[in-house]
Amino acid sequence: MTSLHLHPVKGCHRIEVDRATAGPYGLVGDREWQIVPATPTDDLKFLTQRRHPQLTGIRPALAEGGIVLRATGMPDLFVPTPGAATTSTVHYSGESMAGDGGDEAARWLTEVIGEPVRLHGIAPGYERRFGDVFPTQSNLGDLAPILVANDASHAFLAERAVEPFGPERWRANVWVDGGEPWAEDTWRSLRIGDAQVTLALPWPRCAVPQVDQEDGTRHREPAVVLAKHRRCPPLPDSSSLVQMMLPGNALFGMAGAIEPAGAVIRVGDAVEVVETGAPLITGP
Repeated sequence: MTSLHLHPVKGCHRIEVDRATAGPYGLVGDREWQIVPATPTDDLKFLTQRRHPQLTGIRPALAEGGIVLRATGMPDLFVPTPGAATTSTVHYSGESMAGDGGDEAARWLTEVIGEPVRLHGIAPGYERRFGDVFPTQSNLGDLAPILVANDASHAFLAERAVEPFGPERWRANVWVDGGEPWAEDTWRSLRIGDAQVTLALPWPRCAVPQVDQEDGTRHREPAVVLAKHRRCPPLPDSSSLVQMMLPGNALFGMAGAIEPAGAVIRVGDAVEVVETGAPLITGP
């Protein structure tokens, strides 16, 4: 494993770590919080970089018992993990009960973002499953508990892009040296350190990778090169979930789950491919 990243607040800046622990919803500390509008509307129930690229300027840090919010020109703010899931929060697969981060966090984030928002976090009582796709529950990310990416696949696209972009644009958790580009399309199960990683499907990409993760500016890439080389064709013989999510979208990375809870993975760990399967799409 070549690098390891956590995103404590959905849509906000990443942190790079040397080790991480599997939890009940993915990696401990990853996407355990999300920012929501103070008054949700039909078309805005939670904030992401799709509509709020300024989220890249919020740089959370993990802390004992909660997180620390940081942004230029703002005082650091410690936000404790809520004691219980007492409020409903919306995500792409529906709703879950979560904890509210409190009025102080809401005021801090509202000042940074420029519109009224609140902070919701995973707390005792939170549950989120998406059918039988993943063997564990999911955090507050788009859907998958974790995202695995292959260095060689990023390099393939970066070499052919019309403008430079870095691997941080993909916002993956686990980066591995897969040898050949798109080898990950065949991976179904990996062993990394003490953990087993089950990979369910290649991940459809939205506009977020076009956002520079340091300054929030939007760019053409990697959308141009990804559409050219990784557009998913119709898959009439696939499951209803695959047909709903993948055809017509450009794919990068593999969505999966990690278990058992408590297993530790470290940068430098060997990655063993335990099980493979036929790829859903042919490489470029």
